Amino acid sequence: MKASEKRHPPPSPWLPRGFLILGVALLCLGGWLLWNEKPMPSQDEPDVPPGETMAGEVLWHRPLPPHPRGILVLASGYNDRRGWMVHHPPWVDFAQRENLALAEASFASPLPELAQGRKGYYYPEHGSGQRLQDALEREYGPPETCPPLLLFGFSGGGIFLSRFQDWTQYPVAAWATLGSGRYPPPRPGQPPALLVCGDEDGNLEGNRRYLRQCRRLGVEAQLQELFQCGHVLDFRTEEAVQLFFHRILREREANQKETGI
Repeated sequence: MKASEKRHPPPSPWLPRGFLILGVALLCLGGWLLWNEKPMPSQDEPDVPPGETMAGEVLWHRPLPPHPRGILVLASGYNDRRGWMVHHPPWVDFAQRENLALAEASFASPLPELAQGRKGYYYPEHGSGQRLQDALEREYGPPETCPPLLLFGFSGGGIFLSRFQDWTQYPVAAWATLGSGRYPPPRPGQPPALLVCGDEDGNLEGNRRYLRQCRRLGVEAQLQELFQCGHVLDFRTEEAVQLFFHRILREREANQKETGI
């Protein structure tokens, strides 16, 4: 053997055995976790009380302002009950700057109720509207004394809140949606609306159709299409909706000052 050649020791017999032991341990751990995991309801099959079409609650960002200029109500996408929007910093910061109370409608319903039966939380007349109104009344009183509402929902949340503004007796200053596309027929005198939708979102045509209906009735509505955007929560929406709500509040208060109301 040449001096430059190196003699390598034979592989340790423990090396493959160690991999085998590690693999068996991981399999056992995975099996134990699977066995002990508690089943969680899927988005299509949420945990709904027997005899009801929805579950959920209204979440508030506390402490609540005692005399807010308005109440900002948010709702996330289809059956999203994580309750994250009410703590999302851009919305919290906006509410604090504008002196708004901040709430989130965190509801869910079984898919068949929403897709086939015109039931579930998308439709306020089937319980979700009353649940939101009860939460508003507990904190800020009846419609006659409650501050004006600003409503923003993504996807399924937008479907619910667009119908809620049409159904409720509470004062709604304005409403906005992202990626929705299913709305109740517009009516003269309804609150101003901002529709936001990605240009790659399948719901875009539904928003365009609703905008045409609003224009025929002289209803204030606008559509903002997001470039190269699909059916997702896009950060550009937050700024657009906040500017829209800021303008609505400013104009509303200016009108009240002029009329002395």
